[in-house]
Amino acid sequence: MLFTGDSRVRRLGAGSSRAEAESRERLLERTRREREQRAQERLRARAATTIQAKWRQWRTVRSTAQELREEWAARWDDAAAAASPLFLAGLVSDDRCLAALLRFYDPRRGDDWGRLGAACGVLVRSNGEGLVALLQQQQQQQQQHQHGHQDVLLRVRQLALCCLKSLVHNRASLQRLLQSPRGGCTGCSAAEAAAAAMAECALLLLTPELWQRACGGSAWGAAQFAGTLEFLARRGPLLSLVAELVASLPPRAAAGGAPALGEAIATQAAVRCMALQPQPQRLGLVALVCVPGLWQRCPSLAPAGSQLALRALSEFGPLPGAAQVAELLPSGGRDGRGKGAAAAALLANLVALGQRLVPQQSQQQQQQQQALLQAPPAAQVVAVLVALLALVPERALPRHLQWEQQQQQQQQQQQQQQQQQQQHVLEAAPDAEEPHAERWLPAAAAAADGGRLVWPTGGVQPMDPLVSRQLADLGGDSGLALLGRLVAASLPAASAAEAAAAPPPAPPHAWRVCQLMWLVLSLLPQVARLRALLRLSVSTQLPARVWFNLLRPLQRSGGGPARAAMGPQAPAGPSFGSSSGIGVGGSAPVLTAFDREVAADGGAAAGPSAWGDPGWQLPLVVLSQSLGSFMATADASDMQTALALSEVYDAAAPAQGLLPLLREALWQSIVAEGDQPAPTPAAAALRRAFASSGGALLGQLAERNHRLEFCPASAFVAEGFSAERFHSEAAAVQLTLGAMQGDRQRLANLLRSAPGLVPFLDRVQLLQREILVERDAAVQAELSAQMLAGDPWGLGGLLGGGENRFVAIRRDHMLEDGFERLNRLPADRMRGRVRIQFIDEH
Repeated sequence: MLFTGDSRVRRLGAGSSRAEAESRERLLERTRREREQRAQERLRARAATTIQAKWRQWRTVRSTAQELREEWAARWDDAAAAASPLFLAGLVSDDRCLAALLRFYDPRRGDDWGRLGAACGVLVRSNGEGLVALLQQQQQQQQQHQHGHQDVLLRVRQLALCCLKSLVHNRASLQRLLQSPRGGCTGCSAAEAAAAAMAECALLLLTPELWQRACGGSAWGAAQFAGTLEFLARRGPLLSLVAELVASLPPRAAAGGAPALGEAIATQAAVRCMALQPQPQRLGLVALVCVPGLWQRCPSLAPAGSQLALRALSEFGPLPGAAQVAELLPSGGRDGRGKGAAAAALLANLVALGQRLVPQQSQQQQQQQQALLQAPPAAQVVAVLVALLALVPERALPRHLQWEQQQQQQQQQQQQQQQQQQQHVLEAAPDAEEPHAERWLPAAAAAADGGRLVWPTGGVQPMDPLVSRQLADLGGDSGLALLGRLVAASLPAASAAEAAAAPPPAPPHAWRVCQLMWLVLSLLPQVARLRALLRLSVSTQLPARVWFNLLRPLQRSGGGPARAAMGPQAPAGPSFGSSSGIGVGGSAPVLTAFDREVAADGGAAAGPSAWGDPGWQLPLVVLSQSLGSFMATADASDMQTALALSEVYDAAAPAQGLLPLLREALWQSIVAEGDQPAPTPAAAALRRAFASSGGALLGQLAERNHRLEFCPASAFVAEGFSAERFHSEAAAVQLTLGAMQGDRQRLANLLRSAPGLVPFLDRVQLLQREILVERDAAVQAELSAQMLAGDPWGLGGLLGGGENRFVAIRRDHMLEDGFERLNRLPADRMRGRVRIQFIDEH
């Protein structure tokens, strides 16, 4: 059968496929929006359900608490107000009395405050006889029922926690009570009397003697007391509450009589928590040690300050870095302190302890401390101090504090001048050192491990005066005593005999001590820095300890700077920008075993690799600065007291000693690596500091050698120095005096920082050649100027005009006139031809 109808075919043009594609994209877009909308609706529904459930739970808890409060008030309010024996019997024997009170108690309600105060008052009466009876009741329940004592002990622990939280919550209104001695507050109000009963109850429950009285000296009392402390430390946390309580106390003198009530609670809690065996991993002691001015606000804790601080530092973990320390610092609280303020307060408290932070102990005590800290005590303290110095806000640093004090003094002087309306002008105060200025030891390396913390509330909140004074003492007696003790504990060998008797310390620990010295010296003002270097060099023998414990073992193990022979042949195409340096045939890897030990001991985040240090540069900086400061103030005959001359240079072993190490290190740092960019800002600062301090020490040793003659003069010259290649490369880069651009910078740095590495005659020849070159260039420039001016013979100068006029000097005053009139000439004219006209004085 044939088809007889009409058939029409619709043609599809190029635009139809595009329209269809666009509709498909719109469909996908609409589907995506609908899918996202459904997801948002599900999230809203889930959030609404959660909010409603929480609200119903909160309303149920409030209604239940209100019902319990009304029931408790109807039954026990009269007995509690009268403090009758019936109320005490109810607290001891009736489980519902104390349990209901703790459940509905709200410290913001005055009636609840009085009820808890009345309960604590009857329990602590007669030296805690009510608490003893309550604990004895729990012991009897334990004997009768295997698990019946758990709920009651939980109530006792919650009672202690509730008392502490109540005191902390209302500490602002209880200042008179908290600052008064225990039981010494007279004329108290009803609220203060209730708070005194709560404080007494908390103190008794934190005393092991109460538990021993209740159980008759059995092991049950000691075990339950330890469990109570762990419960409070975990649920409170106990020491965080105590820290907030101590922070509200004013500072007082150490010998100021009986301690205040708040101080007694803090001391009792801290001492009992530290006595727990076995020790929990984290008790929260960090929060207590971060209280500003802890030893001034709580002087009774000062005798146990060393143990308390070491236990707190152990909570950071073994040898922590800046990130680990910042993570565990208290982030704030009701007093508004942030992590930056906590870091400053912790550093200030550690500095205030001084050398007591690392006491001299027997070998058995040191082993116990090392087992607790999982690291040597001195190494743990050094690691935490390094981390804190990298985290402390800029405004808390000693240099910034000194700058602020000088600014305040200037403002006070100006105010006094305006008030008194003096007629004369006061003498200007000396210029204050800028807080961010880099002097000798740049402070940019202090934040090598990470960014600094910020001050709370955008820096508006003022710093605690106690913290300011303690941080300012970082370069004072307390801070230097702490540094000296850490150096002596971490670098024990101070002579060759001591170094031979005991193995050297682990290189990572010794390097971190040098890192701590670098950071502390970087943050001190210039005068305090020089004073600290001199004191540590004399009292602690810092140069000898750094040498015998770190640098000499590294040098003898082949871990010092790479020795590179200097070939006598000049290359066909000399390039001063190569990494080989002047006459250096090649450079070998600097360190091998040291890097592996650092990586295995603490990771690379806080080690030499993060600072761009091969392992010997930072210790050499510390040694150069300390020994250089000593040599600048001591006589030549006293040099043996800082470091024996046989350790500086030994004729029997010319390749061993401080002088060969310093010489090779300077050559490698200035020449071999001079044109290579530093990997980090800390590495650049370290390289500049080493070139300055190491070169200065090399010059001081050369000057002392003229009088003591402990080594030949050639010992100061770079090993295998090639004069031919030196002059050829100097000529190739067209070195000019003072040039500091491009390839010229390396040779200019060498001649400026460590000129002793180049022989004296070669330096003189280079200077003479450069003077001749510049003089010829100046003469040529002068002739060119004369030719352009149309005076090729310089006749304009003879007639008294132009730049080539004569310099008149009186014959009888040649010295005075020559200095005065030649000093007026510009530098370009001094390089060229100078015409002198001598005048007879008539």
